[in-house]
Amino acid sequence: MSNLESRIQALEDIEAIKRLKYDYLFFSDHKQPEKMRDCFAPGAISIDYGRIGTFNSRDELVAVFEQLACAEHIIEMHHAQNPRVDLLGNNKAQGVFGLYYFMIDANQQTVTQLGGYYEDVFEKI
Repeated sequence: MSNLESRIQALEDIEAIKRLKYDYLFFSDHKQPEKMRDCFAPGAISIDYGRIGTFNSRDELVAVFEQLACAEHIIEMHHAQNPRVDLLGNNKAQGVFGLYYFMIDANQQTVTQLGGYYEDVFEKI
């Protein structure tokens, strides 16, 4: 592969990673658990969402998502920003995405607002 081809492939890979993250957030906000599940690799993985929990598979994550967020009275808005993606070779990458999160619970009449960072590891499969 030529240098130019390698550079183009790197740009395409970074854009695919950003799209994957944005898809995950979109499917979360639109309460589409099956599509959200597809944003994660099958098999054993490690997902640490702090006080929400640590998950060893995408199915564990989706089960909690369906329980906590997939209700009409819960309105969520995830905003990712300032992505930093580093390709590591061997079809692996790491990324950091800024998060602004806003949630309305119409039943409890509460609003939750927070900011943080997603620190992700990606593997091209």
